[in-house]
Amino acid sequence: VLLVMAMHSKLRHIVDVFALARTGGAVSGELPVRDAERLSPTLASREGVLRYRAEFAFDERGRPAARFVWSGVLAATCDRCGAPVTLDAGGDARFYFVRTEEELDSLPIEPCEAEEPLLGSASFDLHTLVEDEAILSLPLAPRHVRCSDDAKLADGSGESSGRAHPLAALARLKSGKR
Repeated sequence: VLLVMAMHSKLRHIVDVFALARTGGAVSGELPVRDAERLSPTLASREGVLRYRAEFAFDERGRPAARFVWSGVLAATCDRCGAPVTLDAGGDARFYFVRTEEELDSLPIEPCEAEEPLLGSASFDLHTLVEDEAILSLPLAPRHVRCSDDAKLADGSGESSGRAHPLAALARLKSGKR
């Protein structure tokens, strides 16, 4: 049911989602950020670990499903000052599994549905799923709290417009902040 494979010299959690749903199994694991090949280049640091737990069962509609909980600390680059900013990342998602791409493609898009459909298999890679979830969780413009506060003060409105203001540095100097 669970197979830990060495792929490209990195350990991967490969599972049979259908067998785990039948048995009500659960799998926990860790993915070092440095091994997340799509995520790590977008970050300020490749340090850290993404921890996850997947609990499998059949949902109320009789579909093989999983609850996927993950967390980690990521270092992004602040959109305002360019310095590293620490992000507490994590999620708690519910998925149900279909057997074919045709079945997945035929499903209507329902933005309010609590469970998201995924293409399941007997060789489902949980590391790919945690990496996908981490990528989707990243803010478009990560900022330190102080940088967001500076942006609100600089334009005088108390609202951040999301763009740099030419006189922001002058406003900080005038107020005694550096």
